[in-house]
Amino acid sequence: MVLKQRRGKKAPVANAPAKAAATTNTNNDVDVEEKDHFNPAIIVALFYTLACGLLFFFYNKYGPAIFLGKGWKDYKWSPYKWRKFIDDNEKTILIIGGPHR
Repeated sequence: MVLKQRRGKKAPVANAPAKAAATTNTNNDVDVEEKDHFNPAIIVALFYTLACGLLFFFYNKYGPAIFLGKGWKDYKWSPYKWRKFIDDNEKTILIIGGPHR
């Protein structure tokens, strides 16, 4: 096994047998120089797990209203119920547009 010199470091001293003995590898299948590398996929997976967990919690609490707004049930009203709602609350409806082809 050949020791690599890192940039910015001095070459190893020849009269330092303790360090050389510590880095010798007796197992040929395990490398002493092997480092544990940080995997950023763990952070991404934790973020998505947290986001999905919060979304699941609030969906169970509020239902589809978290996606559609608080008036999401209004589209299920019949025309008669809409007319009653408009007349009772003195609402004005403004229709913008014209004849469509």
